[in-house]
Amino acid sequence: RTARAKGLAPAQVLWRHGVRNALLPVVTVFGLQLGALLGGAVITETVFA
Repeated sequence: RTARAKGLAPAQVLWRHGVRNALLPVVTVFGLQLGALLGGAVITETVFA
């Protein structure tokens, strides 16, 4: 409400306050999955090399 009262467009309010905060857990899970993927690739290469 305050952001809208200050003159921000609804899309800017959604981006700055909604999407930005919602991206943190997505980035966290993505980082963990990337680490697991790389770890699995190393193990697979070690076993089959």
